[in-house]
Amino acid sequence: RNVELRGLYYRSKFIRSVVTDPTLLSFLANLAGEPLYPHFLLMDAASVNFGKVTNDTVIEGVVDPWHFDSVAYVGVSLISDIEGMVGGELQVVKRRRKEALSLIYKTKNKVAEKDLLNVKYARSGNCIFVQGSEMVHRVTRVISAAEPRLSLVMAFQPANVFQPDKSVLDTWRNFDKVDGTADFEYFRVKAHMMSGALHSLVQTEEPTRDGHRLARRLRAITAELERAAS
Repeated sequence: RNVELRGLYYRSKFIRSVVTDPTLLSFLANLAGEPLYPHFLLMDAASVNFGKVTNDTVIEGVVDPWHFDSVAYVGVSLISDIEGMVGGELQVVKRRRKEALSLIYKTKNKVAEKDLLNVKYARSGNCIFVQGSEMVHRVTRVISAAEPRLSLVMAFQPANVFQPDKSVLDTWRNFDKVDGTADFEYFRVKAHMMSGALHSLVQTEEPTRDGHRLARRLRAITAELERAAS
């Protein structure tokens, strides 16, 4: 599989300035239809994948098997020379996530071309912005290229703390065998979201004598904390 350089949010002032740039966040928010933040799992808020020209594949000509992302939104920009590159394409199953996974299973990983969307980058520097948590996709292997396929991957989350959280801790633990930061960063994500939810209740909840309604508001936040903690 590809080699991934993680932790760029911490390592690089330039990368921090890119993923927190108000103009970029505003532009992507218009595409997403909601305000966005860089994902608070900061070890992977920005990373670079190195795709070497190789015959090695994980499964049938691809270096990245079918999957969906563990963050709500992802922007992937190719930053290497792709002039004349063969392979390294993004493939998307043209189905909703559950239907796509079922189709892959039923066809034994031989999805028909009519059910696939193949996306090529027109030039270096182009970015594909997707709701990666809701689409099943993969990357084909690089057959030939002037240099390794370098992709800058930027992860984003909704600014609205009441939106469903797409972060999956087990996925990040699998990426995090060396550094061991996944649990703390996931803890920080959930603490931020639930503190934001409590703050919103303080600011927006109208005075009422309906204790049951107020209890339901608090229990909803408690339930999410319990889910995350378990």
